[in-house]
Amino acid sequence: MSGRYTPTQAVNLLRREFSAMDAADRLTEAVRRNKCRLYCDGVVVPAHFRARLMVEPRLDPDGRWTADIVSAVREAWERPAYEQVTIKEIVEGVEVFGEVVYREVVKTVMTKPPYEWEFDIDEVVALLPVRKGKKGANWEIHATIEMERLGRKSALDMHNSRQLRDHLKDVLEQEINFVPKDPKALTAVMTAFLRGDELSG
Repeated sequence: MSGRYTPTQAVNLLRREFSAMDAADRLTEAVRRNKCRLYCDGVVVPAHFRARLMVEPRLDPDGRWTADIVSAVREAWERPAYEQVTIKEIVEGVEVFGEVVYREVVKTVMTKPPYEWEFDIDEVVALLPVRKGKKGANWEIHATIEMERLGRKSALDMHNSRQLRDHLKDVLEQEINFVPKDPKALTAVMTAFLRGDELSG
């Protein structure tokens, strides 16, 4: 498995086992102890700066959990992404004494994109508790991450053409050398992903 997760994706991955607040705390601690690398715009954040950061979860009005990287000491280091500018627009169909009439309109425009924070997927998965059993692997996580990599539309197309199950079995066998024996177990994970079920808690 490889790739990067946004803070929101990382928190929701850990919410399979922990509350949103606990997941954020665990990520913050892992970043500070260098157990989970944090990237900013594709570059690993240096240790002296990681100590001043934290993962902050937020429950949106629609009931979904999101998360951001914020300053633990409330420093004003966020890159301004938007600014308001005054633009002159032509008032259509209006001309006075041969002069075009303008009106001033205040618009919000993007100046710089916000910082792009990311975590390494494998390192986030490693923060989950290891399940007891013959193969101590969180196979559901690996299967879900692979479907997320494919994208919901591609995963649905593969499901409709009866290719998704075999594809996931191959990925699980290759990555963790474990495939659940009960076909209903994999079906449940596939169905939950394709329906877009949100985790609660």
